Amino acid sequence: MSENKPCPYCGGTNLDEFDDIIDNTGWWVRCGKCGAQAPLDKWNRRVMQWVPVAERLPEKDGYYIVKKAVTHSLKYDTCAFKDGKWYLCWEGCETRSARSITHWLDDHTFDEEQK
Repeated sequence: MSENKPCPYCGGTNLDEFDDIIDNTGWWVRCGKCGAQAPLDKWNRRVMQWVPVAERLPEKDGYYIVKKAVTHSLKYDTCAFKDGKWYLCWEGCETRSARSITHWLDDHTFDEEQK
């Protein structure tokens, strides 16, 4: 396992790396405390700059770390955005929880020079 920054949401350090062989999207990091997850290459390059969905949606299709307004499940998650809609990464179907997504991290908030 590589050296990873603590979870940006809960500060957890019990992190797991896993290879997403189902979607073939490479290595990811998951927090064992709150369940937040993100692609490994983005986990350590993140800048905490949330974009409200009421302000704008992503311009590009892809995976995004999102913040949800929920009390019964994960508050932070990673969802796919495609053709103007949010999708659960592991199901490939439009997520009903899209209504609960309040913010997302823009790819441009990651420092490209740290690749």
